[in-house]
This record gives sequence, structure tokens and C-alpha cells, in this order.
Amino acid sequence: MIVTRQYARNISPIHSFLRRMRRLVVLAFLPLLFSCQEQDIPLGFYDYQVVRLLAGDSAKTWFRTQYIEDGQERPIDTCADSIYTAFVLHETYDDDSVYVYEIIPKPDCSASDTVLLGLMAASSTDNIFTDSLNFKDGPVDFMLLEHITSQFLKLNYQREGASVSTSYQVVQ
Repeated sequence: MIVTRQYARNISPIHSFLRRMRRLVVLAFLPLLFSCQEQDIPLGFYDYQVVRLLAGDSAKTWFRTQYIEDGQERPIDTCADSIYTAFVLHETYDDDSVYVYEIIPKPDCSASDTVLLGLMAASSTDNIFTDSLNFKDGPVDFMLLEHITSQFLKLNYQREGASVSTSYQVVQ
């Protein structure tokens, strides 16, 4: 097929118009597409889901795999460095809270001490978890939850004036 200059001049304005219309259609439908996104589905977890991930059905024990205090990583080499954290669910009629305990081995590893960190509740707005675990009556006021799955946990908090970052793995 041989395209003449006259035919090409007639097609060019139509082609240009169709390209502009395509852009206009895309620009008109993008806001409509994004406005149809459901607003009721949270991007993260509900507060009770975080509580259940931490404590399971009634209690869950986590092994500390990393400990960083004021930017310095402390090795976990010996039995005395092996600290466990237990989250024990405390159910009430209107709210779930969790008692949090640290299980700290004595230096000779002959026994362990248990330290109550306090009664913890997951912070939320309209039952959607925000970012922290708030404590009552303990050495820690709150912990920022950086990452959580059913098997792994990462927390940041202040304790005795030190900035602490810890990672945990669930004990099977």
C-alpha cells in the first residue's frame, strides 16, 4: 500500500486527536479508580491480632536472637546470654492484655530469674494497631513494634536510660 502525502496529512490530525483522547481518558479514570479503594480494610493489624501474635492462644515464649544497646550489638554466645521473653494472655470481658516476663539465666546457668516487665496492651485507634505496646507498672513504659510475624518479632524501647533494639524468634 502506497501512502500519499495527502492521505498522511488527513490521518495525522485524527491520530493526534486519538492520542490526546487516550491521555484524557486515563487521567479522568485514575482518580475514579483510586477513590473506589475500600477504606474499611486496615493496612496493618487490628490490636487483638497483635496480642494473639505475641501470646498465641494463652502463652508464647520468644528467644532473643539479637540485642543492640545504644548502637552496640551484644553477642549471644553463652547460656547466660540466652534470654527468653514470655507473653502470657490475660483475658477480660472487654479487653485483652498480656503479662510480659523476661526469663534471665543466672551467670552460672544453674537457674533462671523471672522479671515481670508489666501488663502490656497494644496501642490502637478505632481497634487498628498503631505502633506500640504500652506497659503498666514495670521497668519499661512502652515498646515500639518494628516487625512481627507468627515466628519473628523486633522491638525498640528505652530501658534504664539506654536505647534498646531486640529481635526474637518463637520457641517451638
